[in-house]
Amino acid sequence: MIQQQTDSISSYVPYLSFGKDTHQVVNEQFIKPKVKKFFAARQITYYQPLKLECYISDKDYKDYKTLTFECIYDCVLAEIRKELSTGKVSLPVKYEITLDEQVTSKTCARTQVKYDEILLNNSPILYFIYIDLKELLSFVRENCHPSPNSK
Repeated sequence: MIQQQTDSISSYVPYLSFGKDTHQVVNEQFIKPKVKKFFAARQITYYQPLKLECYISDKDYKDYKTLTFECIYDCVLAEIRKELSTGKVSLPVKYEITLDEQVTSKTCARTQVKYDEILLNNSPILYFIYIDLKELLSFVRENCHPSPNSK
C-alpha cells in the first residue's frame, strides 16, 4: 500500500522510508557518497540537503496553490547573504533526492549521475539528484541486515 506523506508540500514527490537502522546505512553508505562525488565533480564544496517539507517536483511549478513565492523563498532563497565587507553574494547550494527520473534532464559526465538544477542569475541554487530505485533496492538487499534485537 501507498501511505500518505504529510511532511512535504508537494503532492507529486514520492516518499520512501526504511525501518530501524536501514535508513542510516542507505544514507551514509549509498546516498551521501553519490552526492559527495557529484558535487566534487562540479567543484562545489558547500551544499546541504533541502528540508523534506520543502521537496518539490516539476509538476509543482504548474500548481501555484501549493508552490508559492513564499514557499520558494523560505525553502531555497532565505539563506542568500551579501558579505558587507566584500559585497559578494553568497548563494547556498541545496539539493533534493528524487526517485522520479523525469525530473532530471541532465547527466553529469564525470559521475554519470542524472540531475537537474534551478538557477538564480546563472548560478545553481537547487539540484535534483536522481537515485535509481532498482539500484537502491539492490544496495539494501546486499548491505542491510536486521540487527539481532530488531523485531
